[in-house]
Amino acid sequence: MPLTDKPNGRALGWEHLETRYPYTFRMFRVREDIVRWPDGQVRPFVYVEAAGAVWVVPVTADGQVVLIRQFRYLIDDWSWELPAGGFPRLPGLPAGPGPAGTGGGSGRRERRLGVPGLLPDGRQPL
Repeated sequence: MPLTDKPNGRALGWEHLETRYPYTFRMFRVREDIVRWPDGQVRPFVYVEAAGAVWVVPVTADGQVVLIRQFRYLIDDWSWELPAGGFPRLPGLPAGPGPAGTGGGSGRRERRLGVPGLLPDGRQPL
């Protein structure tokens, strides 16, 4: 289903009029839909489309969760986080440099916990 075809939104009174991409980077792009909202006003609905990412919840043999400490430029501080990584680019955009490497860990078992908020075409909004 194309992202402009939103049958559930249409049934609730939303009408997609136009889509623009005011900013594009290899791993994400800003999408601006011009939409007639259910109250009749025409306003933008802005969100980020991302190439996707994965988070890992490493648990030691004795049941402790492992976090990493990483500097985050946006908040200008250090943060404790689950190990995570993004896909190198959105489909249809030029490839950029790939990931620098991995943490070198290994595991005994893998379990998928879920897929949050997929769009109808299978992509994940950020």
